[in-house]
Amino acid sequence: MRRRGIGRLGLMTCLAALTTPVTAQAPAGGFESILWLHGGPPRDAAFFAAVKAAGYSAVSVSGGDDPTLPGAHGLGYYHDQLCGKGVLELRAAQYQPVVKAYSEARDDSTLVRPACLSESETLARLLGIAGKRLAATLPHRPWAISLGDEISVTSHANPLDLCFAPASLVGFRRFVTARYRTIQELNVRWGTDFASFARVRPFTADRIRRRELVGGRLPQSLEPWATHREFMDREFAQVIGALVKVAAGHQDAPPIGLTGVQQPSAYGGHDYARVLPLCSFYEVYDIGGARDLAMCLAPADAVQVATLFAPEGQLDPLILRAQLADLIAHGMSGVVVWSAGLAFDTKGRPTAYGKAMSEALRKLQPVANRFAGATLRRSDVWMLESQASVRAWWMLDSRADGDTWIKRLSSYEARHSTSLAARRGWIRLLEDLGLQPRLVSSTNLLTALTKSRPRVLILPATIAVSDAVADAIKKYVEDGGVLLADHSIGLYDERLARRERPALDDLFGIQSRGTGISSQFVIGGRAVKKARLRSGAAVAEHGLRAAVSDVRSGRHLQMENEAGRGRTCYLNMAVCEYGSVRLDPKAIGAALDIRRRVRFVLRTAGVTPPVYIRAKGMPTCLERMVLRARDGRQLLAVRVNALESPELLAKLIKRGPVEIELSFPKKTVLKNLLTQKTTGSATTHSVSLDSSLGLFLEVEKGS
Repeated sequence: MRRRGIGRLGLMTCLAALTTPVTAQAPAGGFESILWLHGGPPRDAAFFAAVKAAGYSAVSVSGGDDPTLPGAHGLGYYHDQLCGKGVLELRAAQYQPVVKAYSEARDDSTLVRPACLSESETLARLLGIAGKRLAATLPHRPWAISLGDEISVTSHANPLDLCFAPASLVGFRRFVTARYRTIQELNVRWGTDFASFARVRPFTADRIRRRELVGGRLPQSLEPWATHREFMDREFAQVIGALVKVAAGHQDAPPIGLTGVQQPSAYGGHDYARVLPLCSFYEVYDIGGARDLAMCLAPADAVQVATLFAPEGQLDPLILRAQLADLIAHGMSGVVVWSAGLAFDTKGRPTAYGKAMSEALRKLQPVANRFAGATLRRSDVWMLESQASVRAWWMLDSRADGDTWIKRLSSYEARHSTSLAARRGWIRLLEDLGLQPRLVSSTNLLTALTKSRPRVLILPATIAVSDAVADAIKKYVEDGGVLLADHSIGLYDERLARRERPALDDLFGIQSRGTGISSQFVIGGRAVKKARLRSGAAVAEHGLRAAVSDVRSGRHLQMENEAGRGRTCYLNMAVCEYGSVRLDPKAIGAALDIRRRVRFVLRTAGVTPPVYIRAKGMPTCLERMVLRARDGRQLLAVRVNALESPELLAKLIKRGPVEIELSFPKKTVLKNLLTQKTTGSATTHSVSLDSSLGLFLEVEKGS
């Protein structure tokens, strides 16, 4: 007899109260050094003794593996992939046949996700697996629990228009019925002629591309496709929320969430504003500024870890140490080291990589314990995060792909995405200017502005904004705020219907702009060659005009305007390129040009870094992080922010320690947590910076 599961009513009951984050008891203690148990020697007493001797405090337990094993050998553990594989994370044997079938037929009836997220049986199966494994693991007090690793609606962030299963279509039709009220309204918005909601079928990427990516115009409306992507993001988050809620409801449950979270994307369900608030434990892959975004959108007390992977090329122990120092400096509660099979040989002896990892852990363990779980103090600069813009840029970036868009896999997207590059570029730019921006989602901006107001609000390639968000931004500026943007702002509404006039053009003082696709000089996070200025920086849009602007070769840049008591600045520059040019000596002119313009806006808004740094002979890449430790003490980390250019970082490390000056607004006393040396009371301190380790300081008020 077929198992009916919990039924649709039961499913709705489970999903009914998932709008608020679920919290769990945060782990106490220091920094967890976790070895991922994949490959390597047999799991015997000698192996676990070697693991402890190498400096690890915990290991992973995956799926239905024995949770008693780590404790029996004096190690802690976190339970990963509690729900296993095959449901939340599709295996290749499940996913690839669907890709193949659709690639050959281009028939949406083949787009059925194995383990459809809208079916009650899927959630019942997941709850059954989770319940059984929770009963087995909780008595042994795991440090944290991950429901799944690298989970996705598709596979990673790979594009495929799942899901067209009958249950998913029923849910989708219910969703659009609630949104559009009448079928006439839906047809007007979508440009369709459905007879009733019962006949509505979402658009695949192929169908919307045939209609909209034609001729020389910008797409008029991506709404029939974007609505389906939004629905699938919601379904994904609801399933995660139901599982978190049930798991966290157990007595003494540890932090619970997800690991291997993919970068924000149009496909896969990775809408951080929906998923991260549900997690009290998480690990994200830091692609396109994902780590900073997650830190801002997850609950403040959530536990964050990061994975360190073995280098693919030649091992440099000092670069490995710098990677670990970076994680610690941002307040991570632990590191997951990949993996047992790379850190140890088959006889249980540490490999060269394993030895380098152990040495780095030993060197940094004292400061790691001090910084573990510390809260990073964000600057008085906010950046808007828009999932609608993520979707829009995916479609625009892929417009030249034709039918091959389906091969636009996660690894490719990471290097050719305007939304990812814009987020990363702005974060790196602000870090180089001494700041740590706060990222705020479109869904939370209105509430956030009622509680506090930034000195500067930044719109990073925010091509889609709702009327409500646009109105809130206008009020923010009129009340004295400063608005800073790069390009393509507000061309679409939040459902990806193109506006006749972009939402914020009047606020920015933009008098006219180009309307064709050729007016967009940014494709895949890079500007076309003809957009280059003499500095090497690039114009982002062609045809913009404003009364007050910097005109270069007939193109209007840095357009400034006043509204009420506030000011706006529309750069019209490809800041998305900053992340790739900032460490390239051949592109120093472009980096300087962008930095100079943004620094001017920030300074006139009264934004200053918490600590000024003078470092003669060093490139402009010193990141500073002010943190509040768990015990309330103030911490400061300074690091060479150059991991994205290992060659440059290796050269800086080879030069040896350099003397730098740290200047504070008031007198301070600094304690170096690596050397235990303490300075006298002063506003300016001369200290030595190791380019691989960085600086880890405790800051006290001076006298």
